[in-house]
Amino acid sequence: MSTQIKIVSAKGHPQMQIILEKPCFGFTVKKGWNTKKIKRITDTIIQVPIAMSFDFFSLNKDTFGSYFDAQIAEGSLAQYYGFYDLYADQHRYSVELTENFVKLFAEKGDTMIRYEMNITNEATNGLGMRMPEFEHKLYENAFCDSDVGDFTEKEYQCFVNALGEDSGIVNDIKKTIIAKNTSDDDISLIEQEVLRYENRINETIEKFSADIETFKSSLHSGEFDCGFTIIRTTDEDMKTKYNILKKNGIRMTDDVHMNFPDDYMACSKSSHILDFIQKKANNVDINNLYVRTILD
Repeated sequence: MSTQIKIVSAKGHPQMQIILEKPCFGFTVKKGWNTKKIKRITDTIIQVPIAMSFDFFSLNKDTFGSYFDAQIAEGSLAQYYGFYDLYADQHRYSVELTENFVKLFAEKGDTMIRYEMNITNEATNGLGMRMPEFEHKLYENAFCDSDVGDFTEKEYQCFVNALGEDSGIVNDIKKTIIAKNTSDDDISLIEQEVLRYENRINETIEKFSADIETFKSSLHSGEFDCGFTIIRTTDEDMKTKYNILKKNGIRMTDDVHMNFPDDYMACSKSSHILDFIQKKANNVDINNLYVRTILD
């Protein structure tokens, strides 16, 4: 059984044509599906919206075979884009990365994906498996951070045109491009500078450790803590350096490493303790720090 698939455009929306060896006159659909969106092009070609395609294949596996065994037909589109609309609770897809599609993603989406078809039918994933298509994450609005993938110049310019040079998403992309273009020697120098920065902060904290401990003891201890806190800096230069280290795998996060006992970092205490230190030390490095609470 050899089934081919071909991605085509229908008014800018990607559709999958399923090309069979033999005529198919009946197929199974999910309850609630709008079957008018499923079109029979010929006795051996069925066209479905991308959003339905994987489930449609799975429901008709006895007729179509496995989706993962399908071959990409000649003339298929090479790629398309998609994201999950958090507000409409549905996936949205577009053949092109248009400005309107990017604006909609910025307003309602979580992760923008570029879907690349295995045009040669020979490419494999990291496990050595041949796949009909591959997903490449462009941008993810992660829980407490963002994750930026590999952009082409055209894709980057589309985000700039849609959202503006100063938008948060475009700034995230620019920072990632800078980080990935940083040489190994510069990364080493940046790592040393970040360590010196953290050492200065921790030396100041150690200087006032007795005062900090006394203040901590005065805080109400009956509050219920469910979550954790992170400490970061608002200093733009240091933020860039932390980002370079993170994007190059030197650091896991943008967090400032501070020699705080675990009980200092309790959600109910950490912001009060940092505020006390800032007032006590009046140090520019410490004054630029802030606490972010992540609740479980």
